[in-house]
Amino acid sequence: MAGHQHGIMGEAAYLSLPLWEHKCWEAQEESIPHYCFFPDLHLMYQRQPEKEEELSPYTVMPNGMVIPHGPCDEKYTLCIFSHCHSRDVTAYVITYYMTKIVELLMKESYEEAAKFAGTFAHFLQDSCCPGHVANNYLLAKLMPPPPGKYWHIHRVIDAWPCELKDIQRVKPRLLGTSIDEAVFNLGIEYDKAVGSALEKICPSIQAVYDEDNGKMQRIVNEWCGTGTHIVASAWHTAFSLANNRFEECERNMLERIHLSDVIPVDEMADEYFYELNGKHIKDLDAPKPPYLYGSDPPRSKGSKDPYGFQALNNSACDGKGNTIPLSLRVLEGDRLVEKVFVQGLAAAGTSKVVFQVNGDIHKELRVLAGLHSRMGPEGAAVFEVYLDEGDYTVPLRSAELTPEGPAHEFVIPLQRDCRTIMLLTEGSPDAHVIWADPVLIRRGEARK
Repeated sequence: MAGHQHGIMGEAAYLSLPLWEHKCWEAQEESIPHYCFFPDLHLMYQRQPEKEEELSPYTVMPNGMVIPHGPCDEKYTLCIFSHCHSRDVTAYVITYYMTKIVELLMKESYEEAAKFAGTFAHFLQDSCCPGHVANNYLLAKLMPPPPGKYWHIHRVIDAWPCELKDIQRVKPRLLGTSIDEAVFNLGIEYDKAVGSALEKICPSIQAVYDEDNGKMQRIVNEWCGTGTHIVASAWHTAFSLANNRFEECERNMLERIHLSDVIPVDEMADEYFYELNGKHIKDLDAPKPPYLYGSDPPRSKGSKDPYGFQALNNSACDGKGNTIPLSLRVLEGDRLVEKVFVQGLAAAGTSKVVFQVNGDIHKELRVLAGLHSRMGPEGAAVFEVYLDEGDYTVPLRSAELTPEGPAHEFVIPLQRDCRTIMLLTEGSPDAHVIWADPVLIRRGEARK
């Protein structure tokens, strides 16, 4: 982002930290907003070697790549110019900077820690900006300006001003009690922030075309609030890890991860580039339903009518343009009752959803599977759960279900080397399959 958004969000994030963390960076308070500009300054100084050299220790990572300005593909090409973002790159950036910041805080090198924290904040902040999360060439074709008008849309969105008073005060969230757990949970929050930015692209462009400054300001304030919260949470977690200081209420919030709040591997990024233990998912002999073809990746990723190419989160649909609650028949004692669920996934009879997990952090998957109880008595489906441990071509658990029968509860232990979970169904076209309350259960103290 151009303008002063980075500094404003950095200041807002600093002000949201607990008092004891404030005191550690008290001497850097006025400089923190400036540190959040380091990646932009590095870009500006690329033809001024002396100035560039001053910033390189903070902006150039051990792999020789410069910290990206938001999500990018596996070649570090920004999503501004490419088709999707790589979770492997995101994980690398997050792991490097979180580890570095924690190490410096442990040494009480507060100024250096603040410089790395500001640099890292820039990456997180850019990833919350609509102009940074999608191919700008494509946007220009999808939403051309009115006749006789032209704006450099990326620059307008990127540089729209915001004020500290307009960013709602946030409460930072603890993301883990180990680096691994913090990286995992920050990755989840990062994907959600990118998803939120994607949702704001069309409204942002339309507000510019309509010259509706009020609407645009509201959108900018929203994503600046998101950027402030994710940065504050990352910084707070780094301080907590460095000082081994965790509030009990914050620990308790880490006990479960709802998979319905996690963006699947192949929805936010391209599963064909996602690396799993050094091997691309495309190279794994993972199962696909018979009618799905490798030459048609969109269809092989998700579902079919009426659910499109991915599962629907926290609701089902009636095929007529309406969402409906998730509903299953479950056993309560010896009675079969209908139960509505707030969280879960819905898809057509034949579907596949892949989630990234970390068996070092979570010990168990729990999910209730069944067919929607209100979408007619016809249809049946086989529900299968695959893990990447052992033989990935054989389901670890399987159940054949109908709408009349009770839902089936899967309780599956995760080995420490587990890194992906695949939920697969094969069923009749008129079946509405439901994965209700899918949760990962924490091991306790995650491995360092």
